[in-house]
Order: sequence, then C-alpha cells, then structure tokens
Amino acid sequence: MHTHLLTLQGLHSENLAVDGLINSPERRVLRAAGFAQSYLDAGFTTIRDLGNSGYYLDREVSSAIGRGYIPGPRMICSGPIISAIDGQFYQLPFKDYDRITAAEYRVVKSVDDAILAVKEHVNHSAGVIKIASWGERLGLSKAETEAIVKTAHEYHLTVTAHANFDGVIRDAVLAGVDGVEHGYDISDSTLALMAKRKVYLVPTDVSIRQGIEMMKARNMPADSATVKAELQPLGDRLRRAQKAGVMIVGGSDAYIELSVTRGDYAKETIASYVEQGFSVKDALRTSTWNAAKALGQEGRTGVIKPGVAADIVIFNGDLEKTFRKYCSMYMQYLKTGRLFLKANNFF
Repeated sequence: MHTHLLTLQGLHSENLAVDGLINSPERRVLRAAGFAQSYLDAGFTTIRDLGNSGYYLDREVSSAIGRGYIPGPRMICSGPIISAIDGQFYQLPFKDYDRITAAEYRVVKSVDDAILAVKEHVNHSAGVIKIASWGERLGLSKAETEAIVKTAHEYHLTVTAHANFDGVIRDAVLAGVDGVEHGYDISDSTLALMAKRKVYLVPTDVSIRQGIEMMKARNMPADSATVKAELQPLGDRLRRAQKAGVMIVGGSDAYIELSVTRGDYAKETIASYVEQGFSVKDALRTSTWNAAKALGQEGRTGVIKPGVAADIVIFNGDLEKTFRKYCSMYMQYLKTGRLFLKANNFF
C-alpha cells in the first residue's frame, strides 16, 4: 500500500532530486518494469503507488501492465504528490528550485489551486490522492487540505497524507483525510481521533534485518542490538495504534538501493510487524484484508472466497510455525546471494 515504482532512487547519503536530474522519464519507466516484476515474484498482486513518479509516469506503467506489455501487479496510482511549494526536496540551488520541485510534485498555492489539482488528477485517472501534509520546511494549509479532501470525496477518491509528526498528523485527520502514511510520532489522543474517524495508518517500518542493511549502506556500524533499540519507539507506537483500534495497513516505501529486490523488501516490512509483537495472522492481514478495505476493494480482493479476484499464493508448510524459518533463510540469502524459497513465495 506504499510503493514507489517510479521513485527518485538513490543512496541514503544523496538528495533524491539527484536521481530525477540524471534519469530521463524513459529510463525511469524501464527501471519500473523490473520493480513491478519483483513485486509480482514476491507474491504481491495489487500495489498502491504513491507518487515521486514524475507527471503520471505511474499511470504509464500501470497501463503497460494492464495491456500485457510487461508483467506486474495491479496498480492503484496517485499521480504526482500534491504539496506546498517545497515538495519534499531540500538543498536545491535557488535558481532551479521551482523547476525541479514542479517536475515531481503538483505544487498548490491557494485553495482554488488545490481544488484544480484534484480535478487534474481525476482527469488523469488517479486512483487515490496523495498529499504531503508537511514537506521539508512548509506544509499545506488547513483550508487547502480540507478543499483537497472535499473535492476528492466528491469524485469518490480517498486521500492519504504523508505525515510524520503528531501535530501534522492531527491536523490532517481533522481536515478529513482517509489515511496517514508513516506516522512515526503519534500521541495517544491523535490515535484515538484516528480510530474514531476510521483513519487507517500505513507504518512504513523496517525489520531488524532491513535496519542493518540500511546502516551498512551508510557505512555505519550495524548490529541487531543497536538496530532493535533504534526501532523500539516505532514498535511502541505500532502497538499503541493497534490497541487504540486504528486499522494498520502494510506499506514498504522502498526506494533506497539495497541488496534485495523491492518485492522482498516489502515482505520484510510485514516481518517487521511480527518482530514488534503482531501475530503472523495480524501481520498478513495488514497486506490483505486491511489493505483491500483501505482501497474500498473489500469483497473484490484481499480475501479468498467465490467471486473474488483469484489471487492465491501457495506456501508449502505451516505459515505460522515456519515464519521465523523463512526469515532466517532470507537472511542467509542476504549473506550468500543464493536464493532459497523462490518457488515458495507466500505473502
């Protein structure tokens, strides 16, 4: 529920804008074809792509999949993220700031412009509206967010908000958004408000293994104890969210170059929920039933029953008992480069 097939990809030490400057739209689309295949290979048959995809390059890839030109999962696309004038970039040369930001984001400058931005997305067949409630220095105003939500709902589209911190999250929820992406710092009162308003949370958390990989990519000392301590606050807010009755929806937000595919990275995200105390059943539910409900697709996908899209992935074994075994074998793959379980992808 939080992918970036066309995203500006790079290393942790790089500004994401760099990738957009050196790679043409054509190269990004060709690269996305491989990413799409990796999700399908990993067992994900529907994904939601949330921007950083130029101007509707995500729709181009989705159309190519739909026409059978390239293999990949169904895509629900957001088109360009709607944001304030800073987008999510930083340290750009002043003379190039507007040009570079406008190439990746639909920058809005007023309430009327915010309404127009949503209509543009509707015209280009966006399946969801993604907003950056707060970018690097600036954010959308309450009036702009309310106008985006109202207009999107009039066209039967949901709105999900990139929002990391409690005050920003609360303002987005009060403005009527349907979902919150990331939500790294959320108070109990905001979680209660989300539960009351039925706003879902997509916690783009990482497993201990992913954390180690990321630290290595930064040339930092990495060990499981250090990473586990770093992740503890995220696990705490995840458990508080579940206790408050907030629906948790799985999303990986993979865009950094690591030694695993995008699809395998997404499976590790589900594993991270288990590491933080979720049962295997609840962890899998985040990326099946809960995801379908957040998409408004309940009864059509995300569940196995007559009349539903027949997306069935078979696992040879007892999933709950062998979940940890799978994770340990995946870690061996990271170390050796030898891929086990290729025929037994089960998410």
